[in-house]
Amino acid sequence: MNMVPLVLLLFLHCSDGQAPQPEQIHISATEYRCGGYDGWSSLFAFNALKSGEDWSPRIAFYGDMGTTNAKSISYLQEDAQNGKYDAILHVGDFAYDLFEDEGRNGDDFMNEIQEIAAYVPYMTCPGNHERYYWNIGPAHIISYSTEVYFWLQFGIEQIVQQYDWLIRDLQEATLPENRSKRPWIITMAHKPMYCSNDDSDDCTRTNSIIRTGLTSKHLWPLEELFYKYGVDMMLEAHEHSYERLWPIYDMQICNGSLEEPYTNPCAPVHIVTGTSTVQRSTSTVQSSTSTCNAAQVQCNPAQVQCNAAQAQCNPAQVQFNPSQVQCNAAQAQCNPAQVQCNPAQVHCNAAQAQCNAAQVQCNAAHAQCNAAQVQCNPALVQCNAAQVQCNPAQVQCNPAQAQCNAAQGCYSKHDPFKKEKPYWTAFRTENYGFSQMTIFNKTHIGIQQVDVDLGGKVVDEIMLIKDVHGPEAWVRKDVKN
Repeated sequence: MNMVPLVLLLFLHCSDGQAPQPEQIHISATEYRCGGYDGWSSLFAFNALKSGEDWSPRIAFYGDMGTTNAKSISYLQEDAQNGKYDAILHVGDFAYDLFEDEGRNGDDFMNEIQEIAAYVPYMTCPGNHERYYWNIGPAHIISYSTEVYFWLQFGIEQIVQQYDWLIRDLQEATLPENRSKRPWIITMAHKPMYCSNDDSDDCTRTNSIIRTGLTSKHLWPLEELFYKYGVDMMLEAHEHSYERLWPIYDMQICNGSLEEPYTNPCAPVHIVTGTSTVQRSTSTVQSSTSTCNAAQVQCNPAQVQCNAAQAQCNPAQVQFNPSQVQCNAAQAQCNPAQVQCNPAQVHCNAAQAQCNAAQVQCNAAHAQCNAAQVQCNPALVQCNAAQVQCNPAQVQCNPAQAQCNAAQGCYSKHDPFKKEKPYWTAFRTENYGFSQMTIFNKTHIGIQQVDVDLGGKVVDEIMLIKDVHGPEAWVRKDVKN
């Protein structure tokens, strides 16, 4: 058999532009296109960041976002394009994974993120050798890698280099002349130091490697280092859940007071935010003869998402004539006379995607279909107008054999919590969502968790107030919790 090599062309565009003048910043958006002789991008717009420290940055932050079941992304796209944020922090885990499907998965992810990153600075917490810091308003943000602690087969050099780099940066950031300008020091890294999830991850252990260091000698411990230099807040992800801790150091809560725990606390605050989208296939599939291919068909308890070149239908079971079904990139309009859904072959769990034998309703904003022909419940089926392409020759899933668990879905899941909430956890939820914060000034930061399962409702909110920053703030108080 002759093997034909796959040729896949991906394009990455780099452009130089003239920065707007200071007096133009945040007055009107700068519009731009990228391209050349072979074509041009769509028209985008952005507002350049303000300089200096005397302004109030608005930031969205989250981790663990892929192309599958990306429930938060439509909210983030809309917010970014409406100018709600000044920056986005993606705290690790991208696309699941960028290289999958010969790079097509990464291409899909980049196309989705483009609708955010084209408008707002998109800062990431990357892999096992990148690290950097940057300033925004009155805050100094440090992005570092937790992965270096888990790949010891490659040696400890990366741990040592990063630890020394962190010391140098923290020493510089905590100089009186620098801390007076940017008193807030915030770290972002993928894996957390604390968590209450019911799994065996490092953060569930009393002596977390990241937190307490390697071996019994506790080499290169990060919690102690950050405490020494008065780091105010740590943004983390990896666990597919949201968890806010009480101010804590060395497993001991150190609230500001019983009534106002986040006012002048005597320990850093940890926020674990990893529910923007999750993608681990351990949920129940009720079938003895067929399962849903994790790279192809996704069933989610709140919605079913068709991903470009992934969610395909077998023409023997659900008939899609590729020459007749055209998805308009702006509206994804489906001709109801050309799409057939055999109700005897498609069995969806009633809690997920109910297919009426005669009808399937598509969300009017994405895929308008004739109500007499094909109806998809808009609360359960969402088609991304720019991404959904049903290629019947690519993916086969027998819907008569694959039934999705109504509680979790056959492809995506959360990382469940332990039944008993630990003493150091203030709030936690497994619902999908993302976090946002406003650095109001040098003493106040507001933090919120947006729950997209509840339509964008804010389900958790605190105000972190610090009149004193640095190790001087860690004055222990007699606080009963």
